[in-house]
Amino acid sequence: MSLAAVRRTFEKLGREDPMYTVLSWKRRRHNRWDPEEFFQTGRREIEGVLRYVDARRLPLARRRALDFGCGVGRLS
Repeated sequence: MSLAAVRRTFEKLGREDPMYTVLSWKRRRHNRWDPEEFFQTGRREIEGVLRYVDARRLPLARRRALDFGCGVGRLS
């Protein structure tokens, strides 16, 4: 499959069912994601990543970030 075909497919899915396109849980297909539940999954995921980084005492500046191409912003 060409990159152009992948792009067309992703854009079509993003228009039709954007949250499912980002986080494809079968029971949430066809726009059955509750937005609060959807974004909460992202908050939990990032909290886990930050706990991992903190536990390893890795330096991580927590300032601003520019995120583009991020779907609906679940992890931003």
